[in-house]
Amino acid sequence: MFSIFPEKWVVLQLDRYHDKMGYCLGPELRYLHNGTVFRDVILNDKNTYINNGNLIVNNNSVKIVLKGEPDQEWFDETIYQKWEKWNEMVGKFDDDWMDYEPCSYISREIIADELGIKTLKDNCKDNCKTKFYNKV
Repeated sequence: MFSIFPEKWVVLQLDRYHDKMGYCLGPELRYLHNGTVFRDVILNDKNTYINNGNLIVNNNSVKIVLKGEPDQEWFDETIYQKWEKWNEMVGKFDDDWMDYEPCSYISREIIADELGIKTLKDNCKDNCKTKFYNKV
């Protein structure tokens, strides 16, 4: 197994994909590594753990080391912007258009808590009330 350290990353909560057919199967990691965006890495308590304060994802013999916090600016400029364009052209005509809107988890603590793995802070239950970036 070899390790990679993405330059940028976010974990999304999606109900349905706007850019491909189908429903999402769980929290999805999307990351940028060496200029390529990777997707379709579904996180769960079996393939994700915490080591030295980093989220670690084992994916098909690749250890993805997620340092720092999710990059919300990258989320806005890429994933969310793409959804907004799709929604303006196509989604607004669908009664379930809100099901396609991507949400980015706000922090590593929230992701760990959502997956039911060891949290990075003991007080996450009290301080993790806001789950998603830019959502009330």
